[in-house]
Amino acid sequence: MCMLQIAAPPQRSLTYALLEIDDSFRYGILEENEKIIPAKPGEGHWYMWCRKKYNDGKRDGYWSLGFKNHLFSNGKTFYDYIDLWIKKYREYSQKEEIKVTGKSFFLIPEGYTAYTPDAWGNGIRDMFMEITGVNVGQNCLRHMFVTQVERMNVSQHIRDGVALYQNHGEEIAHTVYNDRLDRESMEAYDEIQEDMMGSLLE
Repeated sequence: MCMLQIAAPPQRSLTYALLEIDDSFRYGILEENEKIIPAKPGEGHWYMWCRKKYNDGKRDGYWSLGFKNHLFSNGKTFYDYIDLWIKKYREYSQKEEIKVTGKSFFLIPEGYTAYTPDAWGNGIRDMFMEITGVNVGQNCLRHMFVTQVERMNVSQHIRDGVALYQNHGEEIAHTVYNDRLDRESMEAYDEIQEDMMGSLLE
């Protein structure tokens, strides 16, 4: 839960709650059209991915957020921990009712219903209370992340990339930029993401 928040700009509670393996959370190679094709282990990246419609009705495409395979000081990588969660620790995740859905949600054992946004938000608050003694909700965390980016004095190009990654600024996304510039802004943020993640986790 903590790593998902740090490895990429924090998303809305609903996005995390409904992460589904091989659907909205998938491993593969990102193509130019924002589609993700399957890849063998070691040849791709993990992505949050979804189909996205813009309010003006003129654009219909895909949104993706890639996770870099950060190497930790203990020799394990971020992808090692994703694999460990899916294969082992996900089974111990909190669940309230058994209901076979035919889906495989990232945060919940196979065959159980997905988290609700409220349940995810409560989990974030509990985590921060346990670690820091401070009550921090998901929306507050998103604002904290943007504030930290602003403090870093980064370029407007990178700030635009953060907004796109967080699904902020719909007006910017579909009236100011085209698809190519959307991706360029996101890649500009990617250049500093590794340093941000390293400083927070090491």
